[in-house]
Amino acid sequence: MVTSNIARRGHPSRVFVRAGSQAGLGLLMDSLIMTDNVATIHDSEIDRVIGHFDGLTELNTALRATLTARCPVSEWPTFGQNAATSQNSM
Repeated sequence: MVTSNIARRGHPSRVFVRAGSQAGLGLLMDSLIMTDNVATIHDSEIDRVIGHFDGLTELNTALRATLTARCPVSEWPTFGQNAATSQNSM
């Protein structure tokens, strides 16, 4: 999600883009890319392109903060093993 609500700034999963900067070409106002609020849309839903973002390094860092697991791998659920165990016990 991209928003002009700059009050949401300051979280590691968000990237500030200054309007008119090299990274935010075409933006009419300062904006915030929120990688913790991602949605997919069909191309036909895009009425017009309002800008172009070139700051892939910052975006990758923000996505990494969003997608990083918050618990150790040893604590991840094992869905496949639980399903096989429950079928064997029937």
